Amino acid sequence: MTWPGRTRCSTTGATGIDAGTLLGPRMIVAGQIIDGDPTLWDPDLLDVLVVTDEASARAAVRQVKKEGADFVKVYSRVSPAAYRALLDEARRQQLTVHGHGPDQVAVKEVSNAGQRSIEHIHALAVAVSSRESEVRRMVQAISVRAGDYNAWFRQWHQIEWLAANTYSRSRAADVFGTLRRNRTRVPRR
Repeated sequence: MTWPGRTRCSTTGATGIDAGTLLGPRMIVAGQIIDGDPTLWDPDLLDVLVVTDEASARAAVRQVKKEGADFVKVYSRVSPAAYRALLDEARRQQLTVHGHGPDQVAVKEVSNAGQRSIEHIHALAVAVSSRESEVRRMVQAISVRAGDYNAWFRQWHQIEWLAANTYSRSRAADVFGTLRRNRTRVPRR
C-alpha cells in the first residue's frame, strides 16, 4: 500500500499476526492503486501504477501481488483492454479486484467481469440513465492532465447531474439485479 510520501505497507507484521506469533488485527490491504494514463493522481502525492495496455496491466497486478497485496485496487482511467487484462491476471494470481468502475467500462460489464466491489457511486448514475448512450459519450470525452483530479470531478459532476435527472426505473432494476446476482458490493461512502 502506498501513502503520501510513498511509504509502502510492510507485510512483516501481517505474517506474524497470521502465524499467531504477534498480537494484532487481521488487515486486508490493497497494493498501489492501478490507474490508466493520464492518472488522476498527482505523482508527488501518491505513487500510482499507471497502465497503458494489456502488458503493463498484467505487470502491475504481478507487482502488487509480489509486494504482498491482498487485492487489486483499480481506478477510473484504466482503458477497457487494460482492465480486461488486469482482471484476467488478478484471477491467475488469485487476487480479487476492487475499486472504481473504470470510466470507459459499463457497470454491468464491471460486475459481470468479476470485480468484487465498485467504490463510490459515480458510475451508477450513468448506468441507470434513460440516456445512457448520450451520457456514456460524455464520459468518453472527459479530458484531463495527469494529476488533475479536480478537472475530472468538474467534468464528471456535469455528467452525473444529467444522468441523475434521467433516471430509469427499468434500467435500475436491470443494473441492480446484475450487481445482486454477481454479489458486487457498492459501498455507500
